[in-house]
Amino acid sequence: MNKKQHLFLISEDSIESSALVHFLKLKLAVDVELISTPEQLSITQDVDTEYFFLANLQYISRANEQDWHHEINQWTINTSIILFNTDPELETHLLQAWPLCAGIFQKSADQEQLIKGIKCVFAGEYWFSRSTMTSQLATLRTRLHRQYQPYAKLTSREVEILKQVMTGASNMQIADNLFLSEHTVKSHLYNVFKKLKVKNRLQAVSWAREYI
Repeated sequence: MNKKQHLFLISEDSIESSALVHFLKLKLAVDVELISTPEQLSITQDVDTEYFFLANLQYISRANEQDWHHEINQWTINTSIILFNTDPELETHLLQAWPLCAGIFQKSADQEQLIKGIKCVFAGEYWFSRSTMTSQLATLRTRLHRQYQPYAKLTSREVEILKQVMTGASNMQIADNLFLSEHTVKSHLYNVFKKLKVKNRLQAVSWAREYI
């Protein structure tokens, strides 16, 4: 069964905002509610409803941005944020500042683009500029490559021993647990340190917690 969808418009309480609410209801055929203060979001959330926040960034000032973040972040279930009236050069920054963001519309976006994009977000897709998507994917690929590269060089036995080290086990304990000699464990650890370019067990564990 499809979930019910509800859209909150975060903007000033004005004639223009009321007109936008009416327009969105007409075009999207969903419940649309105008929210002008963070306190208005302190309401009970229905687990059977998908919630979307359409935030007018020209209205949200730096002075109260943290208040909005605090209230919206309470809505962690079935929630997405769509930002509009944004500056093109700030798009990448906005993705970092608004973790639940699923769509961004610049000031130049017209009503047709806005409706098309919101429908895409309603369908579980994302709506960002091509340049931002390219940048984000390139960053992700670089990060994954850096993470995979040293991990791929470790043998299955070295990974097994490194996982033992993560538990705080000594070389003798690792040897007993894996039915190896203590000398073999030391040899494997030497190779692990060398491959990961770390100097001690603490640095190896720190790396392992992040990448394994």
